[in-house]
Amino acid sequence: MLMLQVCLPGRPLMFQGMEFAQGREWSDARSVDWHEADEELRKKFMCWTADLLWAYKSNAALHAGLLMN
Repeated sequence: MLMLQVCLPGRPLMFQGMEFAQGREWSDARSVDWHEADEELRKKFMCWTADLLWAYKSNAALHAGLLMN
């Protein structure tokens, strides 16, 4: 799903906890489950997410017309 979102026109939108595949849905009524980010599979997902966003930033065709910082 995240890969599809990055490849669609516009800027990818990530909610808190999405960068490490938080187990339960995000809610403003409770904190993010940051302890889950220490799990091995989630660490790999964070690396994959970082690589995916790097590819997005490195390929102008994916973000043409958007302001990049």
